[in-house]
Amino acid sequence: MNSRVKTLAFVYVIGFSILLLKLIQIQLFETEHYSKRGINLLNASVKQRTVQYTIDEGRGHFVDRNGQPLSFKKSQQVVIFPSIRKYFHEEKKESLTVNPYLVNDSVDEEMNLHGVQINKILPSYQLATQFLGIVGENEQEFLNRYPWSEGKDTQPIGQSGLQKQFDEWLISDQTTKLLYHVDALGQPLFGLDVKYTAPTNPYFPLMIQTTIDKNIQEKLEAYLDRIGIHSGGVLLLDAKRSEILASVSRPKLSIGDPYSSKGIENKMFKQVTPGSVFKMVVLAAAFEEGLIDERETFDCSKDIYGHEEVDRPEGMLTVKESLAFSCNRTFAELSQRLGEKDPALLEKYANKLGLIGGSGWKGTVFHVEEFRQLDEDQGRVFLSSAPVNSERLKETGIGQSDVQVTPLGVASLMNVIANGGDRYSVKGVNQIQFQNGTSYFSFSKQRMDGDGLSPYTTMKLQEYLRYVVESPKGTGHSLRSLPVAVAGKSGTAEVMEEQGNETYHKWFAGYFPFHQPKYVLVVVNENTSEAGISGQKMFYDIVNILYSHE
Repeated sequence: MNSRVKTLAFVYVIGFSILLLKLIQIQLFETEHYSKRGINLLNASVKQRTVQYTIDEGRGHFVDRNGQPLSFKKSQQVVIFPSIRKYFHEEKKESLTVNPYLVNDSVDEEMNLHGVQINKILPSYQLATQFLGIVGENEQEFLNRYPWSEGKDTQPIGQSGLQKQFDEWLISDQTTKLLYHVDALGQPLFGLDVKYTAPTNPYFPLMIQTTIDKNIQEKLEAYLDRIGIHSGGVLLLDAKRSEILASVSRPKLSIGDPYSSKGIENKMFKQVTPGSVFKMVVLAAAFEEGLIDERETFDCSKDIYGHEEVDRPEGMLTVKESLAFSCNRTFAELSQRLGEKDPALLEKYANKLGLIGGSGWKGTVFHVEEFRQLDEDQGRVFLSSAPVNSERLKETGIGQSDVQVTPLGVASLMNVIANGGDRYSVKGVNQIQFQNGTSYFSFSKQRMDGDGLSPYTTMKLQEYLRYVVESPKGTGHSLRSLPVAVAGKSGTAEVMEEQGNETYHKWFAGYFPFHQPKYVLVVVNENTSEAGISGQKMFYDIVNILYSHE
């Protein structure tokens, strides 16, 4: 019996000793770095006993080119704590007002409310969502980007778009919030002070002044919603400044589930098959390399492989007519000639026109070298692994095979032509600004590296693009009735979906007014049916919207 008692007592002593040692470990030795997860127990204890109501997360905001807010909206709000209603007596209610008033159950009855609660609701819609991007909490990624922040509170970081590219300047320094203590049931302890904290530096957080025109962006967003484009979008540039005025991408971004339906992707910066839009590269290369005789004709009653074209027997056409009527045979032959001279020529001129290799502004911003404003795909002409044979060259010449470009790259190509061969990087941001609107860093207009096209070739490209619209049989002839003269090129790329269905990317890219270019516009309706809305129709409508806006 005594032996059993001693054994039991020994077990109790050992058990309590272990618990005591654990308590010592927690309270004395590892209070700020407990377990392998490195938990700060002091901070966790404070968090358990306090609740915060965030007024402003402190993260930097985005404004448009005119200083209008894009990513935020200021509004006056009332914070109500329902649990304090019991502290109000009838006589106090009467002393608080001299006018008729509603209290307690009367409020519930009149407003159909069952108790007054505070709900933090994320905005369900925001302008240029894919262009601006989203933020979210990711502790590991936060520490990867900012290793010096270990031990501090994790902050929301940019996950996509400009939020991600400019995260280093947008990250919050201090939030504006109310802190109050709660009891075991989570009820506010108003015997203790409510603490208000806010940034003390009037110059921060920084703001990002984008190149977006809010009014135009709103109109183009509404237009795409109205016509029901499911995939694709619109990109509008200021031709003189090489700046993005509007960027609309579909499918829409769902704030509640951003990674569904590829809504988080900015389709304007994602590469897809261009179709006949790529013929501009073939045309530019052939002019520069002296491979074009403008009197030469091509048999456009045949397809690119030399077989009879049943659907479109166009007959013999010159290069100029071939571009206007979108004859594939001509550009397949020109592409083959270029490949026979030098297989690298198509890539060389695609790069000269800004179609591949990236078109967005890049450079050094303070200590950040090779900073890129825009998270864009680079595009390609060939897959490096496959041999460049005759058949592949023909398919490449009409923008099929391995060719992949972004709408941003196509906009850059049109911008180069519109500006007489001058090559500038495309900007999406003008300035990083202090909170008071003064400049912290300005992004200057930036020439692209390398040589451009000759003035003669550029002049010919302008002439041919205008003929696409002027010619009665041109694919852009429907644009002749617009209030301004337009030059541009259509494209219809045939693509095969994973399910085996054939769909189409319908493009139109161009600039206007023709003689004094002000805008560059690229539209694309991706993965649509043969009867889907054409690029020409979208282009036509948007030009009308812009000039009704002006």
